[in-house]
Amino acid sequence: MNAKAKTAVDVIVEDPEQMKNIRKGDQVEVVYTEAVAISVTPSMNT
Repeated sequence: MNAKAKTAVDVIVEDPEQMKNIRKGDQVEVVYTEAVAISVTPSMNT
């Protein structure tokens, strides 16, 4: 996480075998995506 980030998130690793090569202090890049869906309908008041 960015040093300025104050929130931690759990991520799912696609290939856990790659985690064997990561050590404390290593820098890693994580792609984190969120999505929001909304629905807009016209009002029935005319």
